[in-house]
Amino acid sequence: MITVKLSHSILSSWAMGRQEDAIGMYLGKDLPATPQMELGRAWDEIWEKYIRDTGLMPKELAGDFNQEFMLKQPVMQQKYRKIIPFSDQYQILLSGVPDLVHNDGLVIVDFKCGRSTANDYIERYQLDYYKLLLPDAVMGEYRCWNPYLKSLTVGVKFLSDHNAENALNHILTYGGEMIDYLASQRLIKDYKEEI
Repeated sequence: MITVKLSHSILSSWAMGRQEDAIGMYLGKDLPATPQMELGRAWDEIWEKYIRDTGLMPKELAGDFNQEFMLKQPVMQQKYRKIIPFSDQYQILLSGVPDLVHNDGLVIVDFKCGRSTANDYIERYQLDYYKLLLPDAVMGEYRCWNPYLKSLTVGVKFLSDHNAENALNHILTYGGEMIDYLASQRLIKDYKEEI
């Protein structure tokens, strides 16, 4: 059995027609960072350190009146994995790293930084993938900080088994396409040692 390691980032790139990016990520190659990506990484580091040090949601991400609020059992940047059977020959090792999981694992938060708003993300599958990885979660949030306008938008997605099923369908559809292509090009890597 060959273990193919996939993630939301890889499969969303594949689904959007950015096959070179998806294959590069799958093979572990670093993609060139844009200035926007660098800005997002810098803010992520600031927010992660702040939450780890204080247990509070940073004021940029807190929402109403920029008031920090206490998080219950925050877990930052932890990798979650799940094996998904695919065929007699392949299984998929799905991995994902939510920015923040809190409230006893019931709430998943993804931080975004840039000019996009939460509405730009709410219909995407990222939180659905996280629901598949964290089945007890009941709510997901996109907290989108615009550093240019110093504004925040928040998108809330209530998570159910339906979201996990959507993610699974997305994974099997685009993961299947990608596995077929990788196999035809002899690019399949076996990640069984990471299980």
